[in-house]
Amino acid sequence: MGNPNKEHYFFSDQKYICFLTSCQNAVRQTGVPEYTPRYSRRDFTQHQLLTLLLFKEYLGAHYRDFVSLVEIMSIVQEQLHLNEIPHYSTLCKFSKRVPANVLNKLFRKACSFMTEWKNPTSVVVIDSSGFTPDSASNYYSIRTGKTRHDYLKTTISVDSDHISLLSFHITNCRCHDSQIAPIVLRASHRVKNSKCYVMDKGYDSEKIHKLIHEDLKLNQ
Repeated sequence: MGNPNKEHYFFSDQKYICFLTSCQNAVRQTGVPEYTPRYSRRDFTQHQLLTLLLFKEYLGAHYRDFVSLVEIMSIVQEQLHLNEIPHYSTLCKFSKRVPANVLNKLFRKACSFMTEWKNPTSVVVIDSSGFTPDSASNYYSIRTGKTRHDYLKTTISVDSDHISLLSFHITNCRCHDSQIAPIVLRASHRVKNSKCYVMDKGYDSEKIHKLIHEDLKLNQ
């Protein structure tokens, strides 16, 4: 009788390699240069770091734990041609430097790999949520005299058929939903067409209705 663990690990390795290969292809096709033009030590390429960040999110691990995993995953090191393992702070700092337009290109390229997304989806749902990047309360801010940071607002559109993210937009100011909706709608439409858009009352405006029926050609 064969060892069942051997088949399990083989399947896991193949799963990770397939994911890493898809990430590498997506990063390569976005046109991101391998190195930043200035002040780069060239220890790691931007392609390697971007792929590692995607893999980290795929595993759902924290930076320290993720680096510890990569250190013992020789198959990942070989796939990414890593001569050394980056420090967790290197990945953390790199994630803060990645421009939003690069993430958008990478996201659209990854979506293009899914052939089933060529067909229109039934329903796209759009909603937003605000949150503060500062955990300090108003009472604490008044007592200490420290200015409390304004909150961030994130708007996303989701394909209800596949429960997949289609587009997102983040603002650091207090904008009404109707101001952000056209940006998210157009970005979502570029990724995949929809037969119906579902939004709450905050998005109810003639400007949005006109955009959906005339610009996006939705006949409903």
